[in-house]
Amino acid sequence: MNAHLALIAVLLLAPDRAAAQDDDTLSVPLPEDILALPGSARAAFHAVVGTRLVDGLVGDASVLFDAPAAECERVLMLCGPHARWAHRAADGTWTWDSAGFVVAGKLPEKFKGAYVDVLRAADGQLAPPLDAVYPTFTSDETAGLSFVIGVPAAGRYELVLDAARGRQRGLATCEALPEEKLDPAQLPDFTVRPAEFRLALSVPSKFQRSTPVLSLKEIYPRMKLDASANAVRSGAGLSVPISPRVLAGRLWAWAPGWRVLRVDGREFTEAKPAVSRLVEAGHKLLLRVRNPAGEAIEIACAQLRDEQGESLVAAWDPRGDENAAQLDSVGRVSASGEVTLFGLPAGGVRISVGRCGAEHEPVVVTWDGKKDVLEVVLD
Repeated sequence: MNAHLALIAVLLLAPDRAAAQDDDTLSVPLPEDILALPGSARAAFHAVVGTRLVDGLVGDASVLFDAPAAECERVLMLCGPHARWAHRAADGTWTWDSAGFVVAGKLPEKFKGAYVDVLRAADGQLAPPLDAVYPTFTSDETAGLSFVIGVPAAGRYELVLDAARGRQRGLATCEALPEEKLDPAQLPDFTVRPAEFRLALSVPSKFQRSTPVLSLKEIYPRMKLDASANAVRSGAGLSVPISPRVLAGRLWAWAPGWRVLRVDGREFTEAKPAVSRLVEAGHKLLLRVRNPAGEAIEIACAQLRDEQGESLVAAWDPRGDENAAQLDSVGRVSASGEVTLFGLPAGGVRISVGRCGAEHEPVVVTWDGKKDVLEVVLD
C-alpha cells in the first residue's frame, strides 16, 4: 500500500484516531476558523520537513502528512484568497495565524475573467523547499476585473495571466500586503507586460514539408503538464508559441520524426522572448523486458536519464505507433513486455528498468544508439 492509500485508510477505518499521530505521521488540527474560510475544501496544505515539502491529506478536522512529526515545525495552507501558517509549539500543540498576506489588483479590461496564478517570488523571500509551491495551477479564473491571491510572505511576486483561452497572455509584478489592510473597494492598479514567448526552430529541409502540431511536456518542481502548440512558418524555420508559465519550469517539445527538444524555462526572458533550437532527426528504440526464461514481463516500467544523470524525456508508445506516442521520462511496457521510444538522441541514454511498484533495485543499462532493439532481463 502506498503512502497516500495508507493515509486514506487511517481516515476511513479509524476516524476516532484521525487526530492522533505516530512517529511517521504528522497530524495538524484544523480549527473552525480555518475550515470556515471560503474554498477551504480545495485548499492545498504543505508541511516544511527539513529540505522537503510534503503535501497533506485532509480529514474531517485535521490534515495528515506522511512525514515524521518531530521534523516539522511549520505547515502552510494556500486557499485561494487566503494563506495561513500553522506553527508547532515546544509541547507539540499547533497554532494557526489569524491572517496572512495577499497579492491583489484590478485587471485591465482585456484580461477580464483571466486565469491568474503566482509564477514565483520575485525577491527571494521563499527559500527552498518553499519556493517549489509555485506555480500552483490551482488559482481560479477571476469572476471580473479583480483578483486576490493569498501568499506565504511579504515581498513582490511575479504573476502570470491567461485570458481568451491562451490568446491573451501577460506577466505582472505585485507587492504583497497584509490581509487585514486589503480594501476590496480600493484594489491597486498594476501594469501587465506582454508575454509573447516562443521557440524559434531552425528546420532541415527534410522536415520542411509540413507544419506540425508539437507535443509539449512542461515539468515543474511539483507538477507535470501535457500540452500542444501549433507551429507557424517563419521564413525557413518555425515559430512555436510558449506559455509564460514555462519560465518557472522546463519544457520538452517534439513532433514525429524529431529528436525531443529540451529547453530550460530560465532561457526565456522578457528581453529575449525567443529561444532558438535546431531540429534534428530522432532515434527509435524498441525496449523488450523479459524474465530469465525469455517470457514477457507485462508489468514493467522504465525511466530515462542522460549520461550526467539528468532526467530525459522521450515519446513512448507500447504499440510502436509514433503518431500516438506520449512525451514522458517514464513509460510502461505493453502486455507483450514491449514499449517503443521515439525522439531519442544518438546514444548516451541510461535506462532504468524494473517491475512497476516493486521494491527490488532496477536494472540500469546504457544505450549507445547502435541497436534498434534492447532486451532487458529481470529476475
